[in-house]
This record gives sequence, C-alpha cells and structure tokens, in this order.
Amino acid sequence: MSILNNTNIITRNYDENKIPYISVIVPVYNADKYITQCLDSIVNQSFLDYEIIVINDGSLDNTRYLLDHYDSKDRTYIFINQENKGVSFTRNLGMEISRGKWITFVDADDYIDSKMLQMMYELTVGTEVDLVMGKMAHFSNDPNNYITHELKSPLDECIKNPNVKMKEQKIIIGYALHKGIAYSNLAKLYRKEIINRYEIRFNETISYCEDVDFNCNYMGKKIKMAIIDCTCYYARDAENSLTKKYSNQIIESTIKSNILLKELFKLKKITDFHYYELLDVELLNGMWDVVFRLLSGKYSNLTKSESIRYSKDILRNEVFVQLMESLKNNKEVCQSSYTAKIGKLFYKKGCEWLTIIMVKSWIEIRELMRHLVEVKSEPIK
Repeated sequence: MSILNNTNIITRNYDENKIPYISVIVPVYNADKYITQCLDSIVNQSFLDYEIIVINDGSLDNTRYLLDHYDSKDRTYIFINQENKGVSFTRNLGMEISRGKWITFVDADDYIDSKMLQMMYELTVGTEVDLVMGKMAHFSNDPNNYITHELKSPLDECIKNPNVKMKEQKIIIGYALHKGIAYSNLAKLYRKEIINRYEIRFNETISYCEDVDFNCNYMGKKIKMAIIDCTCYYARDAENSLTKKYSNQIIESTIKSNILLKELFKLKKITDFHYYELLDVELLNGMWDVVFRLLSGKYSNLTKSESIRYSKDILRNEVFVQLMESLKNNKEVCQSSYTAKIGKLFYKKGCEWLTIIMVKSWIEIRELMRHLVEVKSEPIK
C-alpha cells in the first residue's frame, strides 16, 4: 500500500519501487529511555536489505520527539504516529504497511545483535525454511546480568540444519517449545507470504500471551523451521512493561496458552508424552512466577493485601492444584528448570509471604521440595 500521502507518517530513504528483503517492525509506547539504543542496534546491522517500520502507539513521554528526529543514516525508515491502540493493533498495522518478503519484530525496550538479520537471512537462502528462531537473553537494567535460553542437546545439529526432513521438524518444534524459544514473537523471522496466505494476525482482544496465540497460528501451518544457535536478541525487563500491572487475565491467558500449545503439538503429530509434560512444567513455572511477583510487590497497581489475596487465589486454582499433584512425583520433570525456579522461590531471603501462604498448600509444597532435594542428588541419565 502507498503511504507517502499520510500526514502521520514520516519516511526517509523510501523507494516505492524497491522491495526490501526484511521488514523490521518496532511498536513503541513510552520508551524514551531505550528507543534510541533499540533503533541504533537495528540501523547498525551488517545486513543491509531491510526497512525499519516504527509505530508510536500514543506515547505520553518524549518518544515522539526522539522518533521524529532520529538519524536513520541511509536506512529505509518509516515512522508512523497514532493514538494509543495497543501492541497487537500496532503490530498488525506494521505487517500491513510492510513490504519485505520476511518480517521480524523488535520491542522498543530491547536491542538486537548487529549480525542478527544476516544470520537469519542466511538460513532462508536456498532453503525451504518458513520460520527462523533465535536465542534470546533477558536482562534488567544491569547490562551484565543476562538469563539466556541455552541450546545444549544432541539434537543441536538437527536443529541448526534448515533442510531437515519433516519428521525431524517435529523434534525442532518440540525442542523449541521446551526451551521457551518458540513462545515469543521476538527473535523470529516470519515469511510474509505465509502470514498473508492464512491471514495470520495478532488477536487485538487480548492483552497477554497474544504472541503465543500468533505463533500457534503460524506454526500450525505446514511450515519448516530452523534455529540460530547463538544469542541474537536482548530483551529488557522494562519498568513500564504491561506485565508490571496485574490482571486476572494473566493467569487465564497463561492457561489458554498451554491449551493452544498442546493443540499445536497434536496438529504437528508430536506424540512424545515427554513434551506434553514439559508444557505442563512451563505452565506451573508461569503460575509460580506470577505468585512470586505478587508477593514480592512487583505489580504496581496492587496493595499488599490485594497481592496476598490474588496469590492465594492462584494457589487454590484448580489447574494449579492438579499440576502440583501430577508433577510432584515425576522425577524427570523435577530435574527440569522447575527445580531451580521453585528452589529460588522458597530459599530467597526476606520473603515475608512464606508466613501467610495457606497451611495446606505449604504442606504440599514442603513435600514437593523434599522430593526435589532427593531427586537433585540423583545423577541425570
């Protein structure tokens, strides 16, 4: 679509007759602290055949001024300013505006490796790949404090080869979901032809886990995937993130995502029960993470008493109770990341909430922790 006549759009180095290989879509909301670093990381890519689409979603800070005056050098730069309509609407608009054969998303608080686009591009040339996935590192405001998705497995060679057979593709999708790589829409390169053919869009009616919904729709098609075996995307736990405000929709969306992922497994004819168990572990991890955030005062819109009440609601949640019961005696599952996460949760000093959790749940948790300690002492086969 032609965008030159829209008064809410600024373009630089824009050539309607030149179709870029990749479109980089950046939704922005109140990100004046980090947007320059984000855009610098995109502008300074070693790969050159791409366009940058930046959409300001009604920011109330200094974001618009920075985007208006940003020096994009000789890169194709498209800046759209709109009233606040939400991240899903904004990403969908970016896809509609985009002209690239491939699409990738970058959040305004984050930044990418200077070779990310080049590495992704190389996996698409001369192959039948429809989705390239990269590793992400998560960090707070400390640039030296990263938590990275590791790829250490006998399956690595299969995963890094974009020409593997469809049977092996089942291994890729299962492994990617297990490692948490496939949940987010970040550090991904999507083939636009697939997006358009199946009219895949972000669900604008939900505020949480919309990326899981999008990925399940995309990965549910007959596509081939490849994974880059190095960290290429750095995601910041930003102060103004949507996840800093609590809503019951967080738990509801997390549970729904688990259901969507299991349906995706069935669609891909992944029958290994191990992967389904790991999805349940990730769901339990996610629910525990919300409890931890609640009782550590991480949600800015709640009082202490509200945080305690909502945490108790989660501990009483039927799905949570069933998962605690079904997973506590599974040694293989207990040797997963669940062990480390629960261990950190209960041995963290200064957590007042240990005294206010329901007695019944605390007894069950103590039993689980005792089992985790026993399992941890056993060698992993």
